[in-house]
Amino acid sequence: MKKITIAIIAIIAVALIGAYSWKKLTSVQAPLYQTVKAKKLQSDIKNKKNEIVYFYQKGCEGCEHSTPILNRFIRNKHVTIQAIDINADPSKDFILGTLGISSTPTVLFIRKGKITQRINQIFGYEDLTTKYNKFRGDF
Repeated sequence: MKKITIAIIAIIAVALIGAYSWKKLTSVQAPLYQTVKAKKLQSDIKNKKNEIVYFYQKGCEGCEHSTPILNRFIRNKHVTIQAIDINADPSKDFILGTLGISSTPTVLFIRKGKITQRINQIFGYEDLTTKYNKFRGDF
């Protein structure tokens, strides 16, 4: 009887730990970036501002993978990242043509109104940090 009780407790413990781990793995983090419209970015570029801009679209698996990486980056580097949903923004000519955004996720590093660094693919924290450090070195 004692062995059965211990076995049941062990099974329950493993099930609870597994459920908690699964929830952590599959939970979607709320983004820390600021969603803006391309018109704001156009104005910032015209005014020669420095920006980090993230382009995404809903339903993009790579973009969902990028959110926790961007969140960690924003927390660790204390930076602001502006984000534009390419499907929800009416300025598609500017996004696709002028900026050359052809896929998501894409991150642009803009210094004094000019694109100085670009990431056009799924990226890791180290990739983002390397590009950011080069971007900061441009100053």
